[in-house]
Amino acid sequence: MTAPAAAAGGADGPVDDWAVLAHRAPQLAATMRRYLAQQAVTLAPRTIEAADGALRRFGRWVSDYDPALTGAAELDRHHIEAFKIHCHTATNARTGKPFATNTTRQRLRMLKVFFDRIIEWGYADAPARNPVIHGDVPPRPEPLPKFLDDASMARFMREATAEADPLRRLCVLLLARTGMRASELCDLPADPVVQIGDHHWLHVPVGKLRNDRYVPLHPELVELIATWQHDNAVHIARHRRLLADDTGRVGRDRVARMVKRVGKRAGVGHVHPHRLRHTVATQAINRGMRLEAVAALLGHKNLEMTLIYARIADRTVAEEYFDVSTRVDHLYSSRLPVDAEGPRSRVTLREWHARWWPTVENSDRAPSTLVQYEGIIRLHVLPHLGDRRLATLRRIDVEEWLATLREGGLGQSGIRTARTLLGMMLSSAVESKVLRTNPLAGVKLVRRGPSRARQALTIPQVEALADEAGPYRVLVLVLAYCGLRPNEAFALRRRHRDDFGQLVIEAGLVEVRGRIVATDGKTHQARVVPLPRFVADELDAHLDSRPPGAEALVFVNSVGGPIGLRNFRRTLDAAAAAAGLPEWFTPYSLRHTCASLLAQQGVPVTTAAAILGHDPAMFLRVYSHLYPDDLRGAAAVLDAARESETRSACGADVVQRLQAENRSRPATALTCTFSVGLGRFELPTS
Repeated sequence: MTAPAAAAGGADGPVDDWAVLAHRAPQLAATMRRYLAQQAVTLAPRTIEAADGALRRFGRWVSDYDPALTGAAELDRHHIEAFKIHCHTATNARTGKPFATNTTRQRLRMLKVFFDRIIEWGYADAPARNPVIHGDVPPRPEPLPKFLDDASMARFMREATAEADPLRRLCVLLLARTGMRASELCDLPADPVVQIGDHHWLHVPVGKLRNDRYVPLHPELVELIATWQHDNAVHIARHRRLLADDTGRVGRDRVARMVKRVGKRAGVGHVHPHRLRHTVATQAINRGMRLEAVAALLGHKNLEMTLIYARIADRTVAEEYFDVSTRVDHLYSSRLPVDAEGPRSRVTLREWHARWWPTVENSDRAPSTLVQYEGIIRLHVLPHLGDRRLATLRRIDVEEWLATLREGGLGQSGIRTARTLLGMMLSSAVESKVLRTNPLAGVKLVRRGPSRARQALTIPQVEALADEAGPYRVLVLVLAYCGLRPNEAFALRRRHRDDFGQLVIEAGLVEVRGRIVATDGKTHQARVVPLPRFVADELDAHLDSRPPGAEALVFVNSVGGPIGLRNFRRTLDAAAAAAGLPEWFTPYSLRHTCASLLAQQGVPVTTAAAILGHDPAMFLRVYSHLYPDDLRGAAAVLDAARESETRSACGADVVQRLQAENRSRPATALTCTFSVGLGRFELPTS
């Protein structure tokens, strides 16, 4: 074998690399190109570009290193070990500097995934096992984001505000005020501004993480956008993007040059668009903005992505450090108590909660769940037990605490959640060797009374409610006859109404601390819900009145923004009162109504569960109830069966009596079929 003759990132472009590889190792080149074509179906274009670069550079290098090699099946461990050494010692042909650790990591990781996939897919030109092992890929570096300090950002903003060019001023201020990615900025639709209440919001389209969001707009930006739209209406209409002028759509490279130019004039050194995003997040967190709010602003899917900004100049850390310094100095200057740590620790539940809670925030729990947990702990756990030392908590203490919650009027669900959260905290303390045993272990809640059946409306009641609901008439029909959760209906967009008479449910809009947050739904799975014909007709007529565009929301509030559950419930409560509905009615009663109708009509459990987005066991446990009238009908059937066994006749008189009774009942869609004696009868309900 010969020493490699070309650098991993040599001067030749991608076309030359593939041409050279196809000439030297045609089978290897064909296998790599086939793999990339398959991955391009599901992965983002930029991911494919990175994979293409990693594979062609490796292919070019390995064809120099082992000229006899022709295909991927011949690659083994010694090729990978030699490539690792090459990546560690090689230099970038353009800069002359060694490759960064993250570059080496990306190339080896791309190779590992390549081998995993072609082996899994059964390619003929695949090695027997993956020659790249887990230990070959360097750990992922986690440097702190590069941001501008307060003084530098102030100079940058003064320069951006004074910028004479309207496009440059608009682009730079949008990035600096909203924390958008440059790619999201370039993809803003022609009219991205919506007014919700007294404020204006910017609709950021689906981007890197495949989600869209609304971010609040500074008044200065509202005016800048309106002026830009007025002066460039022709270009914006032609390219269907907000950022378009006589040269075409504005691209990321052009935006980067704008930011760099403003930063240079402000004297703050090299500034790129993503550095402004880091600065927005860092300033927000260090001035008290909650992590959930920052995550929503930046479009992060989980709080772990946002927490990295909390590590920068964290004022809370500084304040707590100086607060505890005196106590630490006291420990150094006096004898250390024997119970300072371990099972005899003086740690209180409040102190342990402060350490334990970030682990919950960093989990994959939904933002609304975290808000619920935080409220339960703040209101019902810490006020009662927060100042108790963990080591002194006993079973009787937690039993008395649960009794106090019941006496205070907290509902069974809230008590159960509070008990679960305290159990999670104490279990963590036990596993961390701070506590010997969990005093909550074995403590059972008082058995609840029999579950109250989910109450549902009749069809006439649904129709009466829809008539009183005004602009929400179609939304009421969709909830009642399609069984959607309210947050799923709020998130419907025009593209979710397909050509097969169905709704595609794949997202939800929930209210978190007064803000509308997009989620991927309660079950995190998409489903298809059939539309009854009359609902489809009304929905299509409703869509005719909505703005065009696949991403346009189907249902909006009175100001054209996303619907919040609390405001919707207030409107629906007024409509329910006008329609004379029972006091137990809530928006979720419409979902229960759909479930009951499906059960009455004999729809299989698996089908009904799929429509509602439940597993069959959940459907049977929650939604298999019938209307009170249906229960009475079932009792009548059993009564008729008994009478048929004690009488010589076939039960015709029984059937006549039941039919007469049935005619006096309100009309429903239920048909009751049963057998008595030697005869089989049907009781029509109308």
